[in-house]
Amino acid sequence: MCTALQNKLGLGFSKIEEKVSLAGYTTFGVGGDADYFCTVQTKEDLSILLNWCKEVNIPFLTIGNGSNLLISDEGWKGLVIKLGDGFKKITRSKETITAGAGVSLRALLREVKSYSLGGLEPLAGIPGTIGGAVITNAGTSCGKMEDVVSKLTVMDCQGEKIVLKEQIGFFYRKSDIDTQKKIVVEVEFSLFEKDKNKIDEDMKNNIKERKKRQPWNMKSAGCVFKNPPEGSAAKFIEEANLKGLSKGGAVVSKLHANFIVNTGAATSNDILELINIIQDKVQKKFGIFLEPEIKIV
Repeated sequence: MCTALQNKLGLGFSKIEEKVSLAGYTTFGVGGDADYFCTVQTKEDLSILLNWCKEVNIPFLTIGNGSNLLISDEGWKGLVIKLGDGFKKITRSKETITAGAGVSLRALLREVKSYSLGGLEPLAGIPGTIGGAVITNAGTSCGKMEDVVSKLTVMDCQGEKIVLKEQIGFFYRKSDIDTQKKIVVEVEFSLFEKDKNKIDEDMKNNIKERKKRQPWNMKSAGCVFKNPPEGSAAKFIEEANLKGLSKGGAVVSKLHANFIVNTGAATSNDILELINIIQDKVQKKFGIFLEPEIKIV
């Protein structure tokens, strides 16, 4: 723990550390050190940290479960913020669920099923936290976050702000929240009554399909590329004969071509080189540029 800085900032229950390896905080299992790292427990501490970043002019990066993220081998030259237990509360008012941004999608799905509330089943099996899922508009062809979100609470160095759904720009696999230097701290969902057994059945079917089509038990960050207007990114990668292509410890999955997996000894640079090779090969063969879906920092 960075005691001097801790005391200077006057943080409450949140502890700030220096030179923390980020590899263990991403599902890829790669990444260098963060200059500073803090698991934030309260909104008050979050406000202190955001104002400190502004004061000393250093960037901040917010991470959830690190499931859609590739951090460079050089790490993050600034502060990494992870929302702690203080941001993991779930409350219910009839068909409205309010969840802290640090809540995992898995925990939220389990909770809403107990209330016999439907609407989130298409998200079953997607790793990550509520905050990250909203920012990336996570989902499938059967449903996505923008379908169920009614409003957000966000924070920046100016304080808290309520953002209604109509004020959020949702797009394919992204939202405009990510570009505003704001942190999502709470999300409100509008759901509907549904038979608990049917919810359970739909969730299990979605997870079963994911396990069948995706390298479920390997280190990855999910789909690497967005699907272009011309069709499936996986299809173009496969037709470019890139399944199984490797660089160091990183490999293009033979099960799903839009996944790159870490076989155990990959570096961030290995993965980035594979991404560049895939983009180059697909563009030369099909004239299509594949845009990354994962966040690369």
